Amino acid sequence: GKSNALKGVLILIGFICVFFITHNVALATTSIFVATMICLLAIDMKFAKRFMNVKEKADKNKVKELLIECLPLGAFGFISSSILNYPAIILEKKFVSINENMMGAYNCISQPILIIQMLATYIYAPFIVMFAEYNNNKDKKKFMGLLHKILLVFAGIAIVGLIGSKLILGKILILMYRKKVEEYLFLMLPLVGCAIATGVLWFFNMILTVIRKTKLLIVINIVAWVFIRILTPVLIDKCGANGASFGLIITLVLQSIVMYVVVLRHVRYKE
Repeated sequence: GKSNALKGVLILIGFICVFFITHNVALATTSIFVATMICLLAIDMKFAKRFMNVKEKADKNKVKELLIECLPLGAFGFISSSILNYPAIILEKKFVSINENMMGAYNCISQPILIIQMLATYIYAPFIVMFAEYNNNKDKKKFMGLLHKILLVFAGIAIVGLIGSKLILGKILILMYRKKVEEYLFLMLPLVGCAIATGVLWFFNMILTVIRKTKLLIVINIVAWVFIRILTPVLIDKCGANGASFGLIITLVLQSIVMYVVVLRHVRYKE
């Protein structure tokens, strides 16, 4: 918990500072690796030494078993990434030849919004162990209580993020990129919605992993993968560039609702 909390703070501060100094997402992303290594060496390794010899060679059979166990999560990660990247890909195919400036503005606007997405992601990271303990103890009341509290925090972030983006982020973007993005700021709020919806979805992905519903997680993502490919082109034709964001938001919200129902049905009560 302490490691995850510290990692979240370091990553958030590092990403924001590096991005606004360099305006380079690749360098800002590198700060995530640096923060992760700091936590690994300063906290995780010391904790691991309490119950295992970190210098001992790993058992190949156990490593193989672990890889097989994690294979479904790898498949899920691939499908989920494909869903999240699809709107931007199809948007580029449709608009790059028509309005190249808009695609440039789309990328400029979406980059700083990643900060909101990262903030949402690290809200729940320190509570993963608590969710696992409540599930193992069949304590559905505490499990759902913690889940609902985190969802309320997400709601707060959504309100602050949308209002803050409207009042502040637009001005910052104009200051950074001048009038290149001013006429495309209509893309901003839907992109903020995408970031928040992505954070909520990742939270439910973690919850389903904790309660060992990996197969259901894969099925839900496969259905979403098909759904977004049907919905997004239609919305782009009707709503223009914002149709890509609307398609992603609708898909992620529906996924989250389905996952919430799964949690309600499968988290166990005490006997």
